[in-house]
Amino acid sequence: LRALVRAQVAELAGLPADQLQMLLGSPPADDANAPRAPRPAAPARGPARRPPSLLRSMLQGVLLEPSLARRHALPRSDERTPESAAWAALVEYCVDAPGDPTTASVIQYFADSEHAAVLAEVLAAATDQDLAPEQVETQVLAAAERWRHADDQRALQSLLRQPLEALTPEERDALTRGLIATARGVRRDGDA
Repeated sequence: LRALVRAQVAELAGLPADQLQMLLGSPPADDANAPRAPRPAAPARGPARRPPSLLRSMLQGVLLEPSLARRHALPRSDERTPESAAWAALVEYCVDAPGDPTTASVIQYFADSEHAAVLAEVLAAATDQDLAPEQVETQVLAAAERWRHADDQRALQSLLRQPLEALTPEERDALTRGLIATARGVRRDGDA
């Protein structure tokens, strides 16, 4: 199974299998003499893996369709995680790259960077989905919209924690607009 997944990832990324092996940093799957580590016991309950985060969904989509970063204003992350750093670097590269970037050119560009492991892991997880470009775009745009909505809600909560008299006129206007938008959204969701 590992060899099959590696072959699919290599084909998708447009990289030779040996170069992909170097990026992933593990021994080749066909090495019969390599000692195998014992497998950890599977958990008795619960899902095999957690659902991807919004950031991971956007990472997967832009890795599969790098031109999305040029065609759409995608949100930036201010978190300090390896995925966030990889996201910022990926979007920046895809927007500024000469010509139209491809999955292969993105993987090659980041091959020796601090983001290589994160991007390889995300790409490997994306290969089993087999999505059409239109589906990838829909997935990325939906995740980006949910990301923006969550950012808006965090900003609104931050304003609500402050005393009203401490807010500037601009912050009061932002608070009013946010509350109105939230109320309209709640009514719209409640009507559905």
